[in-house]
Amino acid sequence: MNESTQAASDSMVGQVLDGRYELVEFIAKGGMGQVYKATQWPLDRVVAVKLLLDVSGGMEEFRKRFFLEASLCARLSHPNIIRIFDYGCHGDSTYYIAMEYLRGQTLKELLAQTGPMHPRRVLALMIQVCSALVEAHDADLVHRDLKPSNLMVFKDALGKDVIKILDFGVVKQMSVDMEFTQVGGTLGSPLFMSPEQIEDKDLDGRSDLYSLGVIMFRLLTGRLPFMAASPVQVVVKHLTEPIPAFSDVNPSIEVGPGLESLVRRAMSKDRQDRFENARVMLLALSQCLEGPSGPSDDVWSDEPNDGWGLDEEDSNALHDMPTQTLPELGSMDDPEPLVSSPPFEDVSFDTSFIERMGAMSLHGYVAYVDLNCPYCFALHERMTLWGIASKIEWCMVEHASHVLDGPFDLHQEALLTTEVFEVHHRAPDVRLELPPQRCRSTMATRLVVYVQRQYPEKVLAFRRAAYVALWQEGRDIGDEAELRLLLNEQGLPLELLDLCVENPPELEAWQEEWGSGEYDHSIPVLAHPATERVLIGLPTQRSLEEFLLQQRSRVVDGSVCYYQRRPAILVCGRMSHLWQLLSDVRSCCEVIQATTAKKAAAQLQELAVPELVVAEFEHFDLDSLKGLAKLARERSVPLVVASLQPTAESEIEVLSMGAVEYLPLTGDGTIGRIRLDRVLRSRYNLERVHQKTHTDELTGLPTRRSMLERLEEEWDRAKRSGGSLAVVLLDINRFKLFNRTHGYISGDRVLANIATELQRQIGRSGNFLTRYGGNEYAVIMPDSDTEMAKTMAVKLQQSIRQLAIESREDESGYLSLRSGIASTKVS
Repeated sequence: MNESTQAASDSMVGQVLDGRYELVEFIAKGGMGQVYKATQWPLDRVVAVKLLLDVSGGMEEFRKRFFLEASLCARLSHPNIIRIFDYGCHGDSTYYIAMEYLRGQTLKELLAQTGPMHPRRVLALMIQVCSALVEAHDADLVHRDLKPSNLMVFKDALGKDVIKILDFGVVKQMSVDMEFTQVGGTLGSPLFMSPEQIEDKDLDGRSDLYSLGVIMFRLLTGRLPFMAASPVQVVVKHLTEPIPAFSDVNPSIEVGPGLESLVRRAMSKDRQDRFENARVMLLALSQCLEGPSGPSDDVWSDEPNDGWGLDEEDSNALHDMPTQTLPELGSMDDPEPLVSSPPFEDVSFDTSFIERMGAMSLHGYVAYVDLNCPYCFALHERMTLWGIASKIEWCMVEHASHVLDGPFDLHQEALLTTEVFEVHHRAPDVRLELPPQRCRSTMATRLVVYVQRQYPEKVLAFRRAAYVALWQEGRDIGDEAELRLLLNEQGLPLELLDLCVENPPELEAWQEEWGSGEYDHSIPVLAHPATERVLIGLPTQRSLEEFLLQQRSRVVDGSVCYYQRRPAILVCGRMSHLWQLLSDVRSCCEVIQATTAKKAAAQLQELAVPELVVAEFEHFDLDSLKGLAKLARERSVPLVVASLQPTAESEIEVLSMGAVEYLPLTGDGTIGRIRLDRVLRSRYNLERVHQKTHTDELTGLPTRRSMLERLEEEWDRAKRSGGSLAVVLLDINRFKLFNRTHGYISGDRVLANIATELQRQIGRSGNFLTRYGGNEYAVIMPDSDTEMAKTMAVKLQQSIRQLAIESREDESGYLSLRSGIASTKVS
């Protein structure tokens, strides 16, 4: 940046755009504008604001184009695309876009550190990017400037790579004329531009696929396919020169022929020779990752990038803007659960969890799963995301409690909301949303079996598509029309549906195997019959890894996994009647259901209570509703009442009994949703929904990530001094049963109280207490031996016993701790 640019940037800091966005810090400058860190009033949310400055000429056309395309891009909600919260014009000519504030590392910065990446890591990243392109292209949006500096990488709570596409379309598609002078008449980056983009032809999604191919070439080889001294020479090579072989540009690496062929197809100069669309390329990437042989596992150099690509001095003309933004806080406007991360830490991929899983043969493992079960979906989705789903034999069954013999009644609604709530606790890494109802999945289950029989190479993708349709998109997979759509989306013939009138013999055999096995009639089940080892229920990542490594022979219903606290709404009434209210908030709030006034009262009398009660007016008599309102007031919980047949008289009655809002549910329910949104915002600061990586929001203690980092620091310190190091692990006995009896909200309160007591007891300032996960805590004790650790463990156990937290599940009648210790003289 030159001095005048720096001065302009500094002059904007402190300004408030449209009375809502206070610019607090300059981040970066690019060809189209400048990016600032900002605070959104009155939500106190941190966002990134991109300013489009010095707009001149064709103002009216620019204004129309800006608002049209900004609104289209703002509708994109894919977790791998940066979220746009707002856009507008400050004054007469300062157009702005407010988006997620990200704190990570661009792929360009990461490449400069790592050089060539392992094929599995590349595929895992590109699958996410391609999945995002599917949604964008379906919305007729083409990015037109995909490159490493427009892709940001960070780690999620499990340490897995997450990538987001930045700058999606909004600026790049608005006015080509504005950038003619900057890149010689064509919009985009010459290093990654498709031939048709260079020639200024009409573009479709296949242009982005070409850019994605160039990015993969760069990631796998450490070098760009076409390089020259000037931008003009680079674009000429994209138009005329053949794609070099990987071995020609970097003989020190070796990539499997299948993966190299995939990249070359994406980079075909004629778009007709590329993948037909992003969905087809996504399938190819997934098959490459999950295929029998997988990508090449050759040893890769860990040396940093040794100048591949352009030198800094020679690349000014091709310089791209290092937009650096990432989610720190969430709100009702960004309901997707996004994880905040510190600057990206490059963890050796050869020792990662997914790499260890990928190296396993997993021969002989059998999984029994039901499409209609959220626990089964979470297990299947985890294994798919980890790249090991294709190594398991998946057997479809129908669990008795998940088959709808009659209407989707009140009991079924309550059961479904409870199960979804539990999965959010146990598998925060899996995106799961409450569907409108549980569907009749018999035909879908049969269809999966027939796809497996006739198109075995496509069954993994189809089974996952059916799961995603129900548990992420809320589609009714019991509807034949939806199944036809799924078949079309996966490129499968509709004639398969004609076979589904009869149960395939495979399904009957699997049902018999599961029913007669020692599986407690539970699902999901992961079994290894040859060794008689079995895992029942949805495990944590650690339990699953230990099971697959044959360190545990039987795992029953894995322990509750660490999860991100979300505000809870208690729904009193029929979920189907109130669905238009809840459909907007279910992805950022937990939904609990009480089917009767008695059950609602019991929930409000627990140790911890929900943030909000939503009651259906027609579901209760007036006396019951008044009693519920009185109890809600006593527990300081706001009550809102929704009515399917609103009247002025009922509104007066409801408000007079102490309800904070009356929600009319007429038409499309817009008024009711707006009123509910207002209550939620005033009651619960939803920006707190998304926890920070290093601090557990529920207990205020450091998280597992912090513990592992601290453990490494203490190990290094003890190694230098020749000292000792001890660790105490603590686990609350039978806490899962306590949760089921008293409710997860009360369980959360207990976890927080126990954390406070443990923190008070650990004493020495050098000791480090953390919430390791779920109902587990850990203490790191520097300069401590075995006896000191034992003394600490006993002290902590006794302190929790003295809290006298009643628990009918424990033989003593109170919650208690189990402990384990380890100590060593560090050498």
